[in-house]
Amino acid sequence: MADKQTELSTTDSARLRRVLDDALPAWDHRARSPVEIMPGSSLRGDADIYPNGIEIAWQGMVSAVDHLKAVRALWLDAGHVHVFADNTILRAALLNASTAVCLLDDSPGVDRTERIRRAGLAALADHRDHLEHQTAMKEMTATLGATATATHQQLLSKIQSWFDRADQVATDHGATKQQRGRGLTATFCIITAGRVTARGSSPDQRVRLESGIRSVWQRGSADAHGRVWQTRTRWAGHEQPGLRADIGELINSIQAVTLVLNEAWRIWDLRSVNHATGSAE
Repeated sequence: MADKQTELSTTDSARLRRVLDDALPAWDHRARSPVEIMPGSSLRGDADIYPNGIEIAWQGMVSAVDHLKAVRALWLDAGHVHVFADNTILRAALLNASTAVCLLDDSPGVDRTERIRRAGLAALADHRDHLEHQTAMKEMTATLGATATATHQQLLSKIQSWFDRADQVATDHGATKQQRGRGLTATFCIITAGRVTARGSSPDQRVRLESGIRSVWQRGSADAHGRVWQTRTRWAGHEQPGLRADIGELINSIQAVTLVLNEAWRIWDLRSVNHATGSAE
């Protein structure tokens, strides 16, 4: 059972409201109103080579916003905090936001070739999962008749062509066979997002930010997969481990997601501008 904290401290309430009442509505509005990327911008240059990377980044930001909206509905509308489920939702939001940052990354030393390589690997993982799922559906589809079977085969051929294209893009931009076999991994995205989000901070602050983001990912992954170690190391303030929804911990998780998602939007905006003309979309 959850040991639910029924009242938030003034500080925690202010932290929560800054995210859920201020930042989130603005992001939600943007997610509902996508605009064309400006010609001549850095982002357009990436998209002209392989548009899937930009599409996956945008989808990541939109999905992260939607997951944060789900947490807001649970907490502020339904008035319920879950022991494990909330961390699972925040884990998904963090991964989506981190994937966007990883694909949009404009850090020193990260050039267009590297971003396109990452985009190819992200698309490889996406299309591979889709292909495996649809292949597993062949037996069931065959029971629906010849028309359904033919339509399903056309879908498989289309997904295979997407996969082959992603594999070629990744190869052409320096991805090794081993990297293509893994695709763009969640761990790589989380680590990269932590590094990008923390850049410009003092050394001590950078370590805290990066480790904090990785800790949120670790907790969320443990809860999403029902790992026993998570329950054994989550304490209820007594001598024995307990199952407890800690409001402060969950708000820290929300803030980690917010930092990474804000960085994704910031890079998107910066790279959408054609700096030669000084115009923005």
